[in-house]
Amino acid sequence: RGGAAVRRRADRGRAGRAAGTDDDRLPGQPVDARDLPGGGAQRRRAGRASALRHSLAVRGQPDDGRGSGADGGVADMMRDRTIRLGAGAGFAGDRIEPAVELVEQGALDYLVFECLAERTIAAAQQARQRDPEQGFDPLLLERMRRVLPAARSCGVRIITNAGAANPIGAAHAVARLAREMGLAPLRIAAVPGDDVLPAIEETPLPLIDRPGTTADIRGKVSANAYLGAAPIAQALDQGADIVLTGRVGDPALFVGPMV
Repeated sequence: RGGAAVRRRADRGRAGRAAGTDDDRLPGQPVDARDLPGGGAQRRRAGRASALRHSLAVRGQPDDGRGSGADGGVADMMRDRTIRLGAGAGFAGDRIEPAVELVEQGALDYLVFECLAERTIAAAQQARQRDPEQGFDPLLLERMRRVLPAARSCGVRIITNAGAANPIGAAHAVARLAREMGLAPLRIAAVPGDDVLPAIEETPLPLIDRPGTTADIRGKVSANAYLGAAPIAQALDQGADIVLTGRVGDPALFVGPMV
């Protein structure tokens, strides 16, 4: 509560440990032991949840003379304004069932699918090169098919970076699906602008990890900037029911609804 994102791990309850929420495996790819969470990762997640609760507490706090640092002011704000965020996916191949449960039973305001990593966006770029209408997460449409009916009936808005290398194409595909399911009209926003490969091809930039420029890298597949929460917030302010992004900072998916 208080905005702490509910994270469901893949294959919880099965034998062995589940892949962590920062796992960037492609669907069907086996777990790599290096991806398993340790104590440090758990501490970082706890710190992020604490920061998220604090962000919610101070947003829009009334000027009541107590000051933003007063314990009473924070507690009152936590009671006065609560945003419920659910994490429906933590990597590209995550299970869909927990997301459906969150929408149906979690009393959510927003459901977030975090599906993108460096390897997955490179694979998405390759898919788009083969077919210009592709390049978004392969499970995007199945996720939408499973959660959209409940999301519409419960008033849950969806935010996801599953647009990958083609957020505009993803938006068109989701719109077609919604019409087929009889769920239209939906307001669907696409957030492009992260793909900087054409820019660095035209104007090489210096490398930061070794001498040389981006022109020295052969066989480049993708180059992406990490966008922030602002375009997500703008899309939501304009009434979007679904926001599909390419590469954004992972926290931006959760901060966007709060700014």
